[in-house]
Amino acid sequence: MNYGIDIWGANNFFIENGKLKINYGNQPSLIEIIEEIEPDALKENLSQEDEYEIYENFTVNGKSIELEKDITVDYFNDLLKNNNFIGQIEDALERAIYDIDLEPSDINRVVLAGGTSNIPLIKKIVEDFFGIKTEAKKSLGELVGHGAGILAGLSEDESLNYTVIRKTSKNIGVARGNKFLTILSKNFKYGEESPKYKLGLKNPKEELTISFYEGDAAKIEDCEKIGKILINGNKFKNGIVYISLVKEDKSDSQIRCYLYDEDKNLVFDDYLTDV
Repeated sequence: MNYGIDIWGANNFFIENGKLKINYGNQPSLIEIIEEIEPDALKENLSQEDEYEIYENFTVNGKSIELEKDITVDYFNDLLKNNNFIGQIEDALERAIYDIDLEPSDINRVVLAGGTSNIPLIKKIVEDFFGIKTEAKKSLGELVGHGAGILAGLSEDESLNYTVIRKTSKNIGVARGNKFLTILSKNFKYGEESPKYKLGLKNPKEELTISFYEGDAAKIEDCEKIGKILINGNKFKNGIVYISLVKEDKSDSQIRCYLYDEDKNLVFDDYLTDV
């Protein structure tokens, strides 16, 4: 998720993938400007104070630029709302309840962890959704270890009173130019087919390779190539392909790809092969 902030002398000042970055003037590249001020510091300070000051000197094409910005709690909350971050949180809560076939009122304990849980607005959204007070865990590793222990126990004793719902941890998709295009979103349930995504083949030919990537970044170079498929492009009239993916709910968690033609008829169905 990118948080865009307008400042004097710059087009965009925002957080991307855990780094504070800026797009200054007409420069096409994003310039990383702050290492020591991480988003978690911003979140944590704004959970205790009314505003947080960012100050830094950096250089763009040999020109020294001074950045000074006071970010208030209200401004940061508006930023989250306007960039649909709150909408994504609400969608994730709805999906979680749907996956376990319960109502929010059926939940008696909610534990928040990680940097985003420090944001008062996020905490309020979660508490309003479930109608109960949340608990906070400073150490994300503690919860990860607890979850790993449950999974280890289930592998040895299936009678344990736990139901584990496996979900994807990263987005999976294809390249479009230098951009990463998500097909199977993170937090998607294992075993469920993603929505179909329409893709145009520029030069359909008999042998065509489609590569797939995994990651959370907007640029394809920041994502990891995880597999590919080899298809006959001539089978797709007008060069129109609809792609969907499934991460299977099995021990090896392979990714299966489905390709449909212009009329949504299934043409290809197979696992991704190694890169």
